[in-house]
Parts: sequence; C-alpha cells; structure tokens
Amino acid sequence: MALEYPREMLARLVAEQKLTISATGLDCVSLLLDTVFFASLVIEEGEHVRVAIVYDVAGATGLSTVVDDAADGDKESSLAWDVTAIPRKSFDVETLAKLSRGIEFGAQLVVVGGTGNELWIDGLARIRRRTYGGPAIRIAAPRAGVIVLERHIDQILRFEAGKQVPRPIDVIGTDGAVRRAICAITRESGDIESEATRATGPTISTYPESALRRLIQKMRATGYGALLALLPQQPDEATLRGVAYGRVDPMLLSTRIQADKELIRGSLSKRIAKRDESLDHDEARARDAAQNAADVAAEELEDAIEDVAQLSAIDGAVLGGPDLAIYGAGYLIPAVQLPAGTVRQALDAEGETWEAYPARHGARHGAAISFAYENPGAVGFIVSEDGPVSCALRIGDHVLVWSVAVLET
Repeated sequence: MALEYPREMLARLVAEQKLTISATGLDCVSLLLDTVFFASLVIEEGEHVRVAIVYDVAGATGLSTVVDDAADGDKESSLAWDVTAIPRKSFDVETLAKLSRGIEFGAQLVVVGGTGNELWIDGLARIRRRTYGGPAIRIAAPRAGVIVLERHIDQILRFEAGKQVPRPIDVIGTDGAVRRAICAITRESGDIESEATRATGPTISTYPESALRRLIQKMRATGYGALLALLPQQPDEATLRGVAYGRVDPMLLSTRIQADKELIRGSLSKRIAKRDESLDHDEARARDAAQNAADVAAEELEDAIEDVAQLSAIDGAVLGGPDLAIYGAGYLIPAVQLPAGTVRQALDAEGETWEAYPARHGARHGAAISFAYENPGAVGFIVSEDGPVSCALRIGDHVLVWSVAVLET
C-alpha cells in the first residue's frame, strides 16, 4: 500500500466503510489530524513536540459538560473533563506546537472547538478520575509523525510511517489468556460489584485492572521505556535480593486500590439508597463525608500509581506480585536461551491465532520473554521508548507476545 497522509488515510477508510463519519465531520476531523500531524514535526528547544488535543464543537464550554456514561466504579453518569478555559487562539500548526510544549503529555490535552475550517483553541483539559473521556474525539501524536485517534476506551486508528498500523488487542479488558492471568495475580474474579453497583450496570473493568491500565499509561508517559514483571506468587528471598531498589511496604499500591474500591462503593451506595428521597441534615453530611473520603482515596491511589510509574524509568524491571504488590525496581531478569519456535506473536486475545515472532527484538522484550518462560502464570509488560506496549505470557511450551492496546490520551 502506498504511503498516505493522515487525511488521505481517513478518507480511504470512510470510503471503504471501515469508519463512519459524515461529510461535514470528515472535513473537520481531517483538519484536526493534519494539524496535529504537522505540529508533531515541529522542533521546539531541540526536540520534537508531543501533541494531544480533544475536540468539542463548542470548545471548552461544551467539553466541560461532556459526561461519561461508563465511568469506572461509578454507575451514575459523571462529568468526564476538568477544563481550564484560556483566551481563544487560532488553531494552526505553530500555535499548537508552542502550546503543546507547555502541557504534560499523557495527562493534559489542548481543547479545540469550532466547525469545518473555522477551528480554534480555547482551553486545556484533563480526563477526570474514574472516567474515560466520554464521546469527545481525542487525537494525539506521541512522537513525530505518529497519529492516534481515540474516543472513550477505543483507539479508532493509528497512523505511523505513512501507513495504518493494525489495531493492538485490549488484553487487559478482553476475556482471554492474559486477562485470566491478570485476574489470578490480582485475585479478582472480574465480577467484584456489590449489590448497589450491580443495580445500575457493569463496569468496564475491575478496580485492579483499571489501576493497571493507568499504571501502564503513566509508565509510557515517562518516555523512558519500562518493564513491569508480575509474578503469580510471592517471590522467594533469592529473587527479592535481585531487586536493586526495594520497597519497605510492597503492599502500598494494593492497599490503596482496596481503599479506593471500598470507599467509592460506600459513597455510591449512599447516593443510590437516597436517590429518590430527600435527605435530612445528618444524612446529607454522611453522604458528603463519604464522597470526600472517596475523593481522598482516589487521589492517594493516583499518587501511588505515579510513584511506581516513575520507578519504572530505572534500568531493569519493576517487580510485582499477587494483589499488585510492588516489590521494587531495578530487577535484572536472568536471560534464558529458548528453543527455536518457542516464542509466538499472538493475533487474538486467546493466542489461538499466531504468527512467527521476529528473531531480533530489544533487550526488554528478551527479558520479558525469559521472565514469562521461567515463571508460568507470570505476565511481563514491555513499554518501548517509542511508545508501543507488548506483553508476554507462557502458554504450554510456548511464550506468546501480544501487542497491547493502551490509550495515548
């Protein structure tokens, strides 16, 4: 297939009925893609700029009212965005590149509004905790010339080196070999909702899975590359001695996940129980106190996730285990020479469809493959410096490697 610009690729996918966008919407999204693409090629202070935008036709005003009907852990619709309005600026390559230099990629996005060819910038935004951004279109350039288009929890398309990249697999959220291994490690069945939360519909994932998603996203946002090695059982003393930078309390992240889960359940139960009734003064205070406690727990959980993500920049692996215990960083995984044909590239969530794995791969991939082979039931997540995420899991006599779907925004 010939090389394409993002606009050309989008038009082709719409013409082939692989994407559904109105003619008016196509012009707008095409302009958004092109502007982000060329802004990512701009060099500011000696390096290319990483760019991320979120689009709402009404800009910052409209985005501030967008709700997420599938907020994680909270079955009531929640406002999806925390928006800071700024004076309106032109939406062009130069302005976008300069503004993007001052935002935290992976956490903040530039807000774009308008229609057709009349677009503007009028805000900065963050996705609120426990939401996935709702229906707003998000476009990011994690590195020069690479473009991703995302909405809610879906990566709609990825453009790289002039071509559409095959969509990776959501192995964390899709029932399959990796998700079952993760549930065994985190000791979650995948159905952890209480009666109060079940009453209003299913969540996207369990609480540990949601925390794992955010951890991998933050590990990638560091830009250094990372390796997260999760054991299905507590490591022995010899393994722990190999962790260069151990943690005094390996259960800190796990404890905060559980606290967040219990407090959000309590807060939600109080809201559901009194949804259609007036609250007296004491009940209102109890409800507000429960919500405040849940908010504090959520902030503490995010801090714990951020701490582990920053540790991942150290050479070696971050070693984890049951209940998402984190034992420390700088763990050097012993290399293992595997028989030819042992490693396969999985093409579906179960790994039933596969192809030969490239003979040449990076050091992190080799370490994750060795780790998975030597520790049946263990999962190794590899975050490449240039962005893509993979994971390795042993099934029978083979190690399967998946390309993992992880949102850029």
